[in-house]
Amino acid sequence: MLFDAPDIGSGDPIDVLEGTGSNVLLPGQSVVVLVLGEIPDIGLISNATVEADPSDVQGNVLTGVARPSDDDTAEVREASISLETTAAAGAGSDCADAVEVLLIPSGEDMTWCFAVKNTGAISLLVREVTDQALGITAAIPPGLQNLEPGITIFVSANDVVQGPVVIDADVKGKPLASSGAVLDQAPEVADMDPARVVIPGAELALVKTISTTGPVTVGQTVTYTLTITNNGPHAASGVRVVDDLPVGISYLSLPGDADWACSYDGDQAGFGCLKSTDLASGVSVTLRYTAQINSSPPANTALINVAEVSSDTPDGDLSNNRGEAQTVTGTGETAIPTPPPRPPEYPGPFPTPVPPETPPDEVLGLAITGSSSNLLGMLSVAMLALGGLLSVGSRRSRKDD
Repeated sequence: MLFDAPDIGSGDPIDVLEGTGSNVLLPGQSVVVLVLGEIPDIGLISNATVEADPSDVQGNVLTGVARPSDDDTAEVREASISLETTAAAGAGSDCADAVEVLLIPSGEDMTWCFAVKNTGAISLLVREVTDQALGITAAIPPGLQNLEPGITIFVSANDVVQGPVVIDADVKGKPLASSGAVLDQAPEVADMDPARVVIPGAELALVKTISTTGPVTVGQTVTYTLTITNNGPHAASGVRVVDDLPVGISYLSLPGDADWACSYDGDQAGFGCLKSTDLASGVSVTLRYTAQINSSPPANTALINVAEVSSDTPDGDLSNNRGEAQTVTGTGETAIPTPPPRPPEYPGPFPTPVPPETPPDEVLGLAITGSSSNLLGMLSVAMLALGGLLSVGSRRSRKDD
């Protein structure tokens, strides 16, 4: 009994009964022939024939009886399927914008996107894409379920983000005959592809400094510096900075940076700045502005200025989002001017006045002779000691002799 399948194996006829221990195939018996070969990518159609010599049970060939034979055709084609899973922000989103790793805050709507492709050489029946663990099912419309070779279809499923998650979606396909009927004897093919949802995080920090810690005086100008750092792991979007001045200080300028939109609040006791672009992970930016001491608080008063940073991206550590800078007023004491030194008092002894050289009987002032002149000297000395001048005037008339 010979089996011949020239399109597979070596191409040489095979003795079907070789190795069975018998040279006779009795009525009702069957034998399986295994032929090793390689199936090309485009598949294979094999035409095989089998023929034998009729014999009795001992294997004696019966002459005069026609040789029985049969032939059959078998088609072998590769059946395979591929799945690509991605995710996009928002419900019902365009899957063209979907990514394998989606950064999205908790509580937001999202869309799971699935691309199913028949990568084999035979049509497949595909009904849905599922992730049983997450309870996600994306049904394939009935008109698209018979997936021909090389064709890709797209399906999606909406979801709400509850936290970081990995989806392990899978798809299965059953090979179809050319008639469209399911080939029950053909094994089912499947594929799986994951995608991730990551909750973004940007750990922001703010450090605030001042050009002088004091003491400061009324009218003095100070400069504040704000350093904002994103410690990651992701970029921060919608970064905002708010700043509040204490009583006693007024703004002279807002931070000047083209990437920030800054404006005062209603009473100009504070301002806010919004960054127009994302702050990348590991990047620091600096904002500066000036202010002026505008009143005279009590001496040794601490003037504390506070600033805070936030963003739309979740921040797991808010302890370093707030920064402050402090300066101190002066003592407020007014110095008492020192009066000029007084001239020293005359230490003495005081000189004795010399009487004028005028006739004794006619003087301008007072003429006193004898013991009276000594009295006048004593009076003069006493007046000089008092810092004054005594002038006594009298004129005695002169009589002719």
